[in-house]
Amino acid sequence: MTKRYWVQVLLLTLVTFACVAPKTYKTGLLIVSRTYSLASDHLLSGVSPYKERLHDTKWLETDWFKYSPLLALGYTVMTWLPGKAHALLWVFINVLFFWMGVSAWVRLDRKTSPWLWFAVIVASCELNISLVHQQINGLLCGMTFLGMAAYQRHAYGYAGSLLALATNFKIIPLPLLGTLGLQMRRQYLFYAVLTLALAFVIPGFFIGFDTNLQFHLDWMQLLAKDIHTQGIADIQSLMERLGAPTLGAFLRWSVLFVTAGLMIIPVLLKKEDPDWVLWLSTALLGITLWNPRSESPTFVIVAPLYILLMQRWLGSTAWEKLGRCFLVVCSFLITISFTDIWPRTLWDPGSPVCAAKTIGTLMLFVVVTTLYFRDLFLRQAQEQPNEFSHPRMVIEAS
Repeated sequence: MTKRYWVQVLLLTLVTFACVAPKTYKTGLLIVSRTYSLASDHLLSGVSPYKERLHDTKWLETDWFKYSPLLALGYTVMTWLPGKAHALLWVFINVLFFWMGVSAWVRLDRKTSPWLWFAVIVASCELNISLVHQQINGLLCGMTFLGMAAYQRHAYGYAGSLLALATNFKIIPLPLLGTLGLQMRRQYLFYAVLTLALAFVIPGFFIGFDTNLQFHLDWMQLLAKDIHTQGIADIQSLMERLGAPTLGAFLRWSVLFVTAGLMIIPVLLKKEDPDWVLWLSTALLGITLWNPRSESPTFVIVAPLYILLMQRWLGSTAWEKLGRCFLVVCSFLITISFTDIWPRTLWDPGSPVCAAKTIGTLMLFVVVTTLYFRDLFLRQAQEQPNEFSHPRMVIEAS
């Protein structure tokens, strides 16, 4: 990473943190960070943090802990701090990793297009939605984009470790981790497996290996139950609230098959690397639409796509101009309408019926997958040489 990279990361982090820090300081620890803290206390006490909804007399609101024992162990450091300092540091870590991930893909300077700055601002707004809830999604997003950037640079060991660790924290990046493994890069597979093994073993040194194994089994059981509970912002739950459950089930399975196909086929069949921006966009948009646990703060995982896609559509052709305008519309539905910029008196995008985030994500998913399919199959077929268009083949034929 260059000096320019770290300057960009630091500036974006400080500006974003300055915007959210006053509210974080005022509220202190919230339901999510309290739950992380209680899970850490339970883990070190030898009590499973996965058996029941965590509660404590001093905190009236907590929740189920659905993350790995390693995360609960690592979060112990945060619990040593006073409440407000704890909350501020946790938010800062999420902001820092988010911009580390984004900056691995995009360089900004004084000549950067206003369109790209618009995308950066909207991505910051989406990050803020997650930060005010003090969730881990900013950290997870940053690790995912850092891992994918490393894979794109052929730094396979670094990529395998980052994506494996992110998957251990929260299983959202699992499809990316597994699909890239199909390319059978030995360095990637070695470091991914090594990281997962260490992530499994390390808590055992602190709580005992039998207890550690039981806690991992409890965690898996909780996740298995959780996937069958009523969803919030996934495509099927939206359609069910709109009175179209059959359409919802169809769309959910369609999203799953399209996403899986466009992720797996180029990785398995292509000798060269796929278009990583469209590949990653397809994966994250599809995961967000399919995931029954998607909720408003989860959509930060797609926020960097505003920047990556806007950067691709900065040209002067009519299609690129249309792409920029379409991206603005999608960002309005997914993000802007959920900020204080949008007056709720006109329309409340948080209404279960409207579910603007899900609709905007579906729109963007359709366009991205269409473009990716065209580039992957149709354009390749059109560029196949024949004896009339390829001089060498004409000579050989004669």
